Amino acid sequence: MVKVAFDAIDFGLHSGTHPRLGVVDHICFHPLVGASLDQAATATRSLATKTGSTLQVPTFLYGAAHEEGRTLDLIRRTLGYFKPNANQNKWIGGPTSHTLPLNPNSCPAQVTPAKGVVYLYTYMSEN
Repeated sequence: MVKVAFDAIDFGLHSGTHPRLGVVDHICFHPLVGASLDQAATATRSLATKTGSTLQVPTFLYGAAHEEGRTLDLIRRTLGYFKPNANQNKWIGGPTSHTLPLNPNSCPAQVTPAKGVVYLYTYMSEN
């Protein structure tokens, strides 16, 4: 699904009024009945690695998937999520710099304007 989205959408040509950082902006993992938080975090990290290495999109982890419990707010503020990059409070494409101010968990460290970045989350509670 992630690859199909990247193949179908050129993020650099998209504009809108809602903030976002990439074609596939945000993916959440939740442990369901019978699964542990560790299993969900492992699945999250696996998708991050595959997205970063195979699809060549910078991928950021937060929540239980990140070893230090990094927050979504930190990623968004550092990458400029809350600051429109065009007139009339619009966002065009993704991060405005090809070099990221925050190191992704999965390579590359360069942004492709057509794809942007992805961030993945593992829900912190098993309840």
